Amino acid sequence: MLYTLSENEFLINAIRSQKNLKPYFYRKAAKVGTYGSIVGFFLAYIMFFRVLSFFDIDINQPIRGDDLSSNLQFLVFGAILVVVSLYMSCAFFAAIYFMRSRNKGHISRDEYLAIIFKSTYPSHWQKGRKTRV
Repeated sequence: MLYTLSENEFLINAIRSQKNLKPYFYRKAAKVGTYGSIVGFFLAYIMFFRVLSFFDIDINQPIRGDDLSSNLQFLVFGAILVVVSLYMSCAFFAAIYFMRSRNKGHISRDEYLAIIFKSTYPSHWQKGRKTRV
């Protein structure tokens, strides 16, 4: 139960951090998120159908004849695959995109890692704070 609450807090902090960004930084974050989401959905789609073909499941055959538990298993597998694929591709694009800011010294190593893995942005990128860039 506590683990679920900490996961919800993680998502709330990430959303709050992105909503409060200054317009310049919000455009950067939106660009990374858009590219990461497109690539993530595409990769999840390809991987899902590869897994289906690996298990010799014909996608052109109706699922009415299959049992409910196997259908639910593939539905849950597909949902988990989409979430993991989106997270990994967005983290990859964030790592590439914000590496330049990290190399120029605009953000610290900890801020860079927080952007990539937690989707929380530096405080000086938030509205109402001075930007050091």
